[in-house]
Amino acid sequence: MKKKIAIIVLSCALAAGALSGCSGNGANSSDSKTVTVKKDYNVDDYVKLGEYKGIEVTYDLQTVTDEEVDAQIQSNLESAVTYSDVDRTTVQNGDKVNIDYEGFIDGESRDETTAKGSDLVIGSNTFISGFETGLIGHNVGEMVTLDLTFPEDYNADTSLSGKPVQFKVTINSLQEPSKVELNDDFVKENSKTSKTVEEYKEEIRKSLQESYDSQASSYIQYMVQSQAVSNATVKKLPDGMLEDAIKSFKEQIKSAAKSAGVEYKEYISSYYGMSEGTFETQVESYEQSYCEQKLVMEAICKAEKLDLTQGELKEAEEKYVKDNGYESVDALEESYDADTLTEYFQQQKVLKFLEDNATVVPSSQSSN
Repeated sequence: MKKKIAIIVLSCALAAGALSGCSGNGANSSDSKTVTVKKDYNVDDYVKLGEYKGIEVTYDLQTVTDEEVDAQIQSNLESAVTYSDVDRTTVQNGDKVNIDYEGFIDGESRDETTAKGSDLVIGSNTFISGFETGLIGHNVGEMVTLDLTFPEDYNADTSLSGKPVQFKVTINSLQEPSKVELNDDFVKENSKTSKTVEEYKEEIRKSLQESYDSQASSYIQYMVQSQAVSNATVKKLPDGMLEDAIKSFKEQIKSAAKSAGVEYKEYISSYYGMSEGTFETQVESYEQSYCEQKLVMEAICKAEKLDLTQGELKEAEEKYVKDNGYESVDALEESYDADTLTEYFQQQKVLKFLEDNATVVPSSQSSN
């Protein structure tokens, strides 16, 4: 049975996702034919639109710097390092060591500061200050005692923040890193498109800029959508819309609870940290907001004649498949029903329209 997911859930994660779809498969339609989801209501009866074009959004657009490109390349070089056994037994910076360690707080061993057979790259700053440097110059087979202090802002376990600790560390083995240099050979082995160092730098710059632009787009779309919804008046919801949305959401939670092997109430308590009554009150509030948002987006779509074409839907599905690891469009359509996919991609088109018609100003010039 195909999933039918609320569009707002899909939108929360181009990273995690839900989508929307069309009412038919459109196999015999031309690319210019519009694709719509059949509704049993006229959205104009429920929504009075306010201002939704020209909305001001404060955002400082970012441009990738040379330093960021260099830093990313350095990270890529470090990721390409391999380690191999060596006759040398004395630990040096950059070596990967295998260690057993036991940490004592106030003279007592703690499980959370103890491990066996742990791999550690010296100089990676994985452990607290002084741990890695304290092993440099010592030999395989040696047990090293390190008297250190957890940092005050130790977020991994706040109960250890600022506490003195004594580690007893046994060095089991070491491997030395390979030498990896930025040259054309490295580029050819690690890039699908670049063949030279200069091409690789431009590839990295483009990738980083696309990431910045994607972040900006997501933020701008979120802000302008929120304002457009706030500016609109939703007179009421179509009969049954809220009830259906609540039912669908709760069914998803019940399915998740079943998959986890726990009861519905227990799942809500452990996963959401609230009682069933509080949870269902919040679900109703959430779904009320979602339904209002959905109606406003539909109203804008109608007012601006933004219905998806078959070609746009096909292109959007293909891009989503590529970006999110699906094997094919068929696999995507097996996962989500057609209406869900169409509505999601329709919403993305409206969001892009709102973004393109927004006024983006830097914080230094904001009137807010």
